[in-house]
Amino acid sequence: PKPVLVQAPNVLGCDTDIDGIAIYDITVNETTIIAGQTGFIFSYHTTLIGAETSSDLIADPLNFESPIVTVFVRVEDAATGCFETTTFDLELAPKPVLVQSDNILGCDNDDDGIADYDLTLNEAIIIAGQTGFIFSYYTTLLDAQTSTAAIANPDDYQSGATTIYVRVEDATSGCFETTTFDLFFGISPETTSPLDVVYEVCPNATVPITITAEAVNYTASEVSIIWFDPDGVEIPGQTSLDLSTVLVEGDYEILVTFNDTGCAESAFIEVTELETCVIPQGISPNGDDINDSFDLSSYDVQKLEIYNRYGRLVYSKLEYSSEWEGQSNDGDMLPVGTYYYVMNFQGDQQRAAWVYINR
Repeated sequence: PKPVLVQAPNVLGCDTDIDGIAIYDITVNETTIIAGQTGFIFSYHTTLIGAETSSDLIADPLNFESPIVTVFVRVEDAATGCFETTTFDLELAPKPVLVQSDNILGCDNDDDGIADYDLTLNEAIIIAGQTGFIFSYYTTLLDAQTSTAAIANPDDYQSGATTIYVRVEDATSGCFETTTFDLFFGISPETTSPLDVVYEVCPNATVPITITAEAVNYTASEVSIIWFDPDGVEIPGQTSLDLSTVLVEGDYEILVTFNDTGCAESAFIEVTELETCVIPQGISPNGDDINDSFDLSSYDVQKLEIYNRYGRLVYSKLEYSSEWEGQSNDGDMLPVGTYYYVMNFQGDQQRAAWVYINR
C-alpha cells in the first residue's frame, strides 16, 4: 500500500531583512505527516511532478531560502519503495515591531559601582500593548541573535553601567527582533547624625526640641526630604534637615531623595528621654559632683545670661548646656547669693528666674 499521510500545517519563516524572503526548516513537519510511523524516506520538491518523479529536488531542506511557496513532499516506504505525496505552504512571518525603551536607573547604595536592576520593567513599552512575545536578555548582540547565555534572573540583576540586549520572540512564529537599553546608576544621598550631639527630651514634654541631620554628599537644593516619627508615620511639613517638632523619644527617620535621579536613602537619629527636666533653683559648686553646675542641657539653650542682684551681667554663653559653675565671664568665682538668669531656648522662647549659689 501507499503510505498513509496526515496533512501538515504550514511552516512559518521570518523575514529578517524585510525583503520578502525567509529561511525555512521544512523538515519540521515530518513527525506530523507520518503520525508516528517509521521506515519512511522524505524528499522535498518545488513541483508536484518533481515529487512524483524524484526531480526538482530541494537540496538543503534544513535551510531553504525562499519567498512564499508551496512545498511538495515525497514520502517513500524504505522497504517497498511505494510513495505518496503531500504539500504544505511556506508563510512569511514579519519580525516583531519594537519600540525603543527608556534606560533603567539603579541606585548605588554602597558606592561599589554595582546596582540592582529589574530588566523586565521595559517590556510593556517595547511591545507597545501587543501580546504573544517571549523576552530574553543578554550582555552582547551576538548572544541575543543566537539566543545564547541569556541572563538568568532579569528581574533581579546586579550590574554596573552597561548596555542590555533584548531578544523579543514571537511565541507563534519564532520570529524575533532585538533592541537595547542602557543601565546607569546614581549615587544615593548620604546623611549622618552629628557625632557630638546627644538629643534628649523631657518626660511628658510640651516644648519640642530640634534635631538636625547632616548632609554628606548633597546640598539642600538637590534633594527632597521627608521625616518619619518613631512609629514610621510621616511628619507633615518637615522638609529640611532640621526637625523642630520632637517631643518624644525614639528613632526618627529622615528619607532623602535626589531630585534628578530618584535615588533615595534613609538615616536615623536617636532621641532619648531624660529622667527629669527640672531647672535647678540653686547650685553648690563644691566639687562633690552633686549640683555642681547649672544644668540646662534638656532645653536646647541658644543663649544664657546671668546677672547679679545689682543687674550687672556677670556671665553669658551662646549654645549653653551646663557650663556655669558659679564663675564670672573672667573666670572668677562669684560670691554666694541669688542671681538672675535669662535663657533663650528652642529657637524663640525665653525664660527668666532666680538661681542661688551656695558654696
